[in-house]
Amino acid sequence: MFVKQVKHIGSVGRFRSCAAEGDVTFKKYTVIFGENGRGKTTLCSILRSLQTDNPDIVIGRKTLGSSSEPNIVLTLGSGTALFKDGQWNSAPTYLRIFDAQYVADNIYFGDAIGTNQRRNLCNLILGQDGVTLAAEYHNLDTAITEKNGEIGEAKRVLTTHVPANQVDQFIELDEDPQIDAKIEAKRKEVEGLKDIDNLRSQALLQKVEFPPLPARLKDILSKTLEEVSRDAEATVKQHLKAHGMEGNESWLSTGMMHHHNNECPWCGQDTKGLSLIEAYQSYFNDTYTTFRRELTQYQGLPGTHYSDDRIELMLNRLQSNTNAAEVWKRYVAFDMPTLPDVDLGALLRAFREQMIDLLHKKAAAPLEALPLSEEYSSAYEAASQLNDAVTAYNAAVDAANQAINTFKRSASPAKLQSATNELKWHELTEKRYEKTVAQACDRYKKLTAEKQELERKKQAARDKLDAYSSDVCDKYTKAINRYLKRFNAGFHLDSVRVEYSGRVANSTFCVVINDTSVEMGSSDTPLSEPSFKNTLSAGDRSTLALAFFLAEIEADTDKADCIVVFDDPFNSQDHFRRTCTATEIKRCGETVSQVVVMSHDRSFLRDLWDLPLPTADRKPLWLIPFGHKDTVIAEWSIETDTESEDAANRRVLLSFYHHHKGQPRDVIQKLRPVLETHMQRMAPQLLGGVKGLGNMLGKVRDANSPPVLVEAYADIDDINTYTRRYMHGEGRNPDSEPVHATELEGMVAKVLEIAGALAELT
Repeated sequence: MFVKQVKHIGSVGRFRSCAAEGDVTFKKYTVIFGENGRGKTTLCSILRSLQTDNPDIVIGRKTLGSSSEPNIVLTLGSGTALFKDGQWNSAPTYLRIFDAQYVADNIYFGDAIGTNQRRNLCNLILGQDGVTLAAEYHNLDTAITEKNGEIGEAKRVLTTHVPANQVDQFIELDEDPQIDAKIEAKRKEVEGLKDIDNLRSQALLQKVEFPPLPARLKDILSKTLEEVSRDAEATVKQHLKAHGMEGNESWLSTGMMHHHNNECPWCGQDTKGLSLIEAYQSYFNDTYTTFRRELTQYQGLPGTHYSDDRIELMLNRLQSNTNAAEVWKRYVAFDMPTLPDVDLGALLRAFREQMIDLLHKKAAAPLEALPLSEEYSSAYEAASQLNDAVTAYNAAVDAANQAINTFKRSASPAKLQSATNELKWHELTEKRYEKTVAQACDRYKKLTAEKQELERKKQAARDKLDAYSSDVCDKYTKAINRYLKRFNAGFHLDSVRVEYSGRVANSTFCVVINDTSVEMGSSDTPLSEPSFKNTLSAGDRSTLALAFFLAEIEADTDKADCIVVFDDPFNSQDHFRRTCTATEIKRCGETVSQVVVMSHDRSFLRDLWDLPLPTADRKPLWLIPFGHKDTVIAEWSIETDTESEDAANRRVLLSFYHHHKGQPRDVIQKLRPVLETHMQRMAPQLLGGVKGLGNMLGKVRDANSPPVLVEAYADIDDINTYTRRYMHGEGRNPDSEPVHATELEGMVAKVLEIAGALAELT
């Protein structure tokens, strides 16, 4: 990459319509002289705009009062770069520019180092690879910030249901198909806990006593009593029939239990030998009597166990349980004891009547087997099912009472608070899986997972950047300190590192002066504390900035293709640093494609020129005024424009001596100054401060020293005498005194010989 020529600059700063004057082709080393205000800063801005492809830099420097828009034509090694219609026609050019803007952007502004300088310097230290890593880290950090914004928006939807610190817990709630029942149960519990004092006197549920089922009825009905004589049975039945007493065997049986001593218990007559009485005795024997007693007892059971009072008591207890359960169910979760939806009273009464009817029939014919009727069997089945239902009902009563007692025992303010909290989370569980809320939760989880992945990548990028920056900072520190040592700076840098105190990486370092570390500080650092702004002089700060720039170029792996521009790199520095600056610029040029040095200091540019720079690779240019308001770029006679008075005088004498060039009277005026300067160099102690060639001759004559001047005394005196004719105040008519060429040539030869200058010009 190479800048070949500035062909034209129009309407940019001092350059109203700048066109090339003469041969203004740039070389590998190009020095440009320009007094302050002649356009060096503008030219740097043009190159910086080209470097960054930022047209605003040029547009902002439009010539004030000009009606034309900025237009620029630069010839580059890769072609022509045009700035027209507010933009460049070429891609960014690989330039590195050291000027006041570079220092203000990257090193310090005013007398302090600010946040922007710390960040920009960090980029310079890290280099392109490091900047890429830092950009990756910054982009991930920015993405996380943006993601946090999205998460915040999603979270705001959820915080309408739960506090912000419970959002994560809310999202992780599992869906529960039984949640409605749990909410209802917990609501009841909470209500009960609130009203526990009143509930402590509330009755529990009671078990229901179901009457026993007739387990032996079938056996009783089927008994036949084989021991009873059939003849006796027929006689008894015939007798009962004859007297219209069929079915009254029990009456007879009762009477037989009171028959003693052959005396009738009814009429008192003697019954001995009566066949009827014998039949009674046979029929109503002990087995019969026992059976009749059992049958009689069994006949009483239906009326006892299945009485209307007991049925009514059972029905009342069921109703009481229903009432109590309705109260407790409002506060305690339990399964409601229930029975089949039947007319329990009617069922039991019907079953009772069927039992009574069968037993009555059996009592009428106790010796006959009586089968169970279909009506009884049906009623028994219904009663049996009801009995099973009552057993389950009572188990439910026990479970309900256990739940109620547990609730009563656990009731306390703490329990109320706990139950209230559980109810809240049950209700939140239900809310969590409402469609719109579930969608918000899914979005929040998705965004949170994406953020976690970004944070993982950010940490990985940070680790890579830390490792890279640690190595680079170490190398950069060594390079800067090497340059500072070359500049003979009285300080060096330490602890150059990359920090992440903000979201963007920035740099920090400390200056070590007299073995004492001084932190960078900032513009706000009190003057009572040592910092960058009050421990380094303007020259030190300028030297540090240049060291940073040179270290940056040195670390650039692509510097061989780079154009490096210096604008007034020597500023507020002593003569030693001035020489070192020129030397380092030359060294820099040996490793880059091209070096352009601009300065308002002719002498500095001449020092650089005389290092020497390679003759074929150097070019001097200058920015000169054109008219009242314009500046043009032209060739610069650097050697002529920057030579000393003595050198200029010698050049005039040599040109006349060798080439007969120059005005004779002007040549005569150079003879005495050349001799005076030479004599002072030969005898500085004797002649230092002595004015006038005649006075110097007197000093040499009186001191008879130094020998070299004593030897040339006569020739010097001749020259003094000759030149006095052409000096105002000494000659009779200096302006009209004739000049003889041969005589002048002889005098010039004597001066050059005395001064040892005859070999200086060929």
